[in-house]
Amino acid sequence: MGAMKGYNDSRASKSVLSILTALIVSGSNLRVRDEYGRTPLIRAVKGDMGDSIVSLMLEYGGNLVNVQDNEQNTALHFAAMQRPSAKSQNLALIRILLAHGAEPSVRNAKSRTPLYKAVMRGHLDRATELLNYGADLEGFDHHGWTALHTAVLGGDAAMTQLLCHHGAGYDSRDRAGQTSLHYAVSKGHVDVMVALLDAGADVNLPTKGETPLCRAVTAQGSLAVARLLVARGADVALPSARYFGAFPIHLAAMGDHRAVLELLIASGSPVDALDDRRRTPLQWAVDAHKETAADFLVSKGARRIYEA
Repeated sequence: MGAMKGYNDSRASKSVLSILTALIVSGSNLRVRDEYGRTPLIRAVKGDMGDSIVSLMLEYGGNLVNVQDNEQNTALHFAAMQRPSAKSQNLALIRILLAHGAEPSVRNAKSRTPLYKAVMRGHLDRATELLNYGADLEGFDHHGWTALHTAVLGGDAAMTQLLCHHGAGYDSRDRAGQTSLHYAVSKGHVDVMVALLDAGADVNLPTKGETPLCRAVTAQGSLAVARLLVARGADVALPSARYFGAFPIHLAAMGDHRAVLELLIASGSPVDALDDRRRTPLQWAVDAHKETAADFLVSKGARRIYEA
């Protein structure tokens, strides 16, 4: 019965395709829209009707390739984000749409391009194809994020590497003033950090008065993240204006991160560094009631109060 059902489904599918082909060739109106503002072309792409049907619509339907639905998505937006199937591999479909004049950098109502959609879904091959056709790398969506910010926030190291290779601004800030490296540090995405740093991201570039190393200490307290930043040249004695001129060691003391404290001191951080209020890391630890950090700092010769 299962085999018979599959046979019948296949015959039904071929029958539907034959009917659609006949309607298209006979001049059916391909500009009609449904309640979502979607044309038959958009529905064919979104509904996985196959490359041949899409090609026929483009051939007989006139200039429909860049028509947008109610959310301002085009057929290319849907091709970029749909999962591949036996009927439509999407990569070939993207090539068909682009060959018929699809705009690779068109924006929808959320200011997202087809490239942005491909990045969101982690479709590396489709992102590559769109980039090869000149898709815009630096446009912001309604959150103020570029395609690179989106790849980084999603923890996609391969996509991050691809976008950087094609010239994405790895030190560019979003509308909130954040860089891709700061987002990677905040999320603890070490592999994404490696991709950004390999591309040339500035390991000491502050965001809103906070260095990446200080962000690593406050957001994660992660030894792996801090160790990577230090190994790539993060300045352990670079203060952050956001924390009243505190050094990374002050923040590690307040967070009770002994392993990070050991790393910072071994990497040259002064034990008695002073913030803008002339407080030492030991003072920060004591004020925050962090006994482990305080005891460790004392063992390293730290003083609680700075003596002029």
